[in-house]
Amino acid sequence: METSKTAIFDIFRKERQYCVPLFQRPYVWSKDKQWQPLWNDIVERARAVLDHEGRSGKKNGVVQNHFLGAIVTRQLATFGSHIDAAEVIDGQQRLTTLQIVLAAFRDCLANAPRPEDQGQDPLKAIVNDLARLTRNEGVVGGAHEVFKVWPTNTDRTVFEKLMTAGSPAAAMDAFPLKRRKYARQPDPRPALVEAYLYFHDVMDGFFTDVEDGIDAMMAARAQALYNALRRHVLLVQIELQNDDDPQVIFESLNARGEPLLPSDLIRNFAFMRATAQGKDQTELYNTFWREYDERPVTTPGSKAEERFWKRRVRLGGAKQPMLDIFIYHYLQSQMDDEISVGRLYRAFRDWWEGTEERDAEDALLFIRTHSDVFANLVEPKDDFPWAAFARRLKGLDISSVYPILLFLMVSAGDRVDPDALPGIFCDLESYLVRRFVCNLPTKSYVKVFVGLLRRLHAADKIDRGLVSDYLAEGHSSAMVWPDDALFERHWLDRPIYNEVQSSRVALILQALNRQLHGVKQENIQYIGPLSVEHVMPVRWETAWPAPAEVEVVDGHESAIEQRNRVIHTFGNLTLLTQALNSSVSNGPYATKRPEIAQQSLIRINTWFQDAETWDEAAIRTRGRRLFEEALALWPRPPRVDGTVAANPNT
Repeated sequence: METSKTAIFDIFRKERQYCVPLFQRPYVWSKDKQWQPLWNDIVERARAVLDHEGRSGKKNGVVQNHFLGAIVTRQLATFGSHIDAAEVIDGQQRLTTLQIVLAAFRDCLANAPRPEDQGQDPLKAIVNDLARLTRNEGVVGGAHEVFKVWPTNTDRTVFEKLMTAGSPAAAMDAFPLKRRKYARQPDPRPALVEAYLYFHDVMDGFFTDVEDGIDAMMAARAQALYNALRRHVLLVQIELQNDDDPQVIFESLNARGEPLLPSDLIRNFAFMRATAQGKDQTELYNTFWREYDERPVTTPGSKAEERFWKRRVRLGGAKQPMLDIFIYHYLQSQMDDEISVGRLYRAFRDWWEGTEERDAEDALLFIRTHSDVFANLVEPKDDFPWAAFARRLKGLDISSVYPILLFLMVSAGDRVDPDALPGIFCDLESYLVRRFVCNLPTKSYVKVFVGLLRRLHAADKIDRGLVSDYLAEGHSSAMVWPDDALFERHWLDRPIYNEVQSSRVALILQALNRQLHGVKQENIQYIGPLSVEHVMPVRWETAWPAPAEVEVVDGHESAIEQRNRVIHTFGNLTLLTQALNSSVSNGPYATKRPEIAQQSLIRINTWFQDAETWDEAAIRTRGRRLFEEALALWPRPPRVDGTVAANPNT
């Protein structure tokens, strides 16, 4: 490699384009973390130049140089009329920002009030030189080659419009603020636009904080900033040769910047390996990776620019981008040992290098196939065969089972009979739902499911018995699959509404409601969410008769205490639309029952057509009836005996 200390102007002086590979991340620098510190560094050198030259023109002291960090580039082969080009291995955020700085400097001076005698314009030469530093001249090979930096495809349209806008007003017209319906604040403009507006604003303040208009002081400040950027603000430029490994250098560099995410490192690693294998980067990116940069979020209320794989969700106590979370679950599905979220990139390299001469295209296809399934697990569409199963897992917030599902649905291939999947998924759901109802801990789930993965990896053939036998082995609270007796006791007696999120209670009731639908009933689509309703309300004292008091034996509940617990059990809970819930909420049973019976089409509410009274005994009776459906939906077979499994997608 060739290493040199290079002034910013010298980086951009040549007729050359710095090309950011398609697979690199988009522009992510921000004001507080990068723009403001960068401006402080630059303006400090400009003030040093002013002090050095002095108002009298006498030189004072020495102006120290300032290093902004390093960039790593590699010469690209160009042919015919195409301009000289270099690939940016590292430093694309820095190079892109510096072009924005120079464009803001150019436009700030170009739009300043001009003297009548243009021959006396002290800023004209600076503006002309800045124009040459932000635009390649005499380009005939391609329209985009006029730009000194050509960003990754996500940022190209914004960058092109911004570099040719000419003023903040034109930039704001091209990228107006947009406010979503009901939003208090408009959505921010693209980061590149905000960067341009920021640098233009601080430069304008630097030039005009003494007097308005062009005078000797403003011209002196503009010249000082120009000289600082030309001579005293430097980069270390590393030009790679053919025998240099760009990935090793990329990983070893440390400079000021936005820390790379594991998925950023993984993407760069995979595509650099693909390049080394002679693969077409553009084709691979468009086929396999563009999805991760551009897939929109389609959930109601999401921002137009929000992207599915970049959205941050919680994993391991911290929020991570969805793509990093997928890669974690994918890698875990391939490995026998538990991996750490904090060592995700290292785990990926271990996986990649675990196979000699792994073909990059095959690897990217394998990953993409898994990610398509993962997207359906976390945001299930109605046409996904396991949509109901996936929604219940999401509602219970149990993601540690995803590696099992990815392995069974994709990696295992023909080692698992597709006809066995309904039974396997039924047992997995039964295991998780029963433990949820029985209030058993979830912190050991990663360890439990990594143990199951070892069994699956080692098996030549995977059937329901292999999975159910493993789940039935545990006897401690960390792993046990609750039997029917334990399941029933908690189902009938646990005040579950008081102890868990109501959305999870609703999830269980909705599953039972689906279970109660038979072939003779219409398939009804509910408009709006269903909410959990207490049939006997929490504030029952005003409209419901008090329970008959009985003698309280030591250690037992009083009648009031029993009622206040029982009203939060499954037997007293149902589902209603928001409107119906509000209208009957705390009313007496005599008015609540006919409203529910007449207005509700939900199958779980047909019980109230015949239930003339509602007290503790009635609550327990209905609780037992719902438990019968729960047993059918979430069975616990001691071993697979050849009977047909209940389908978790019902």
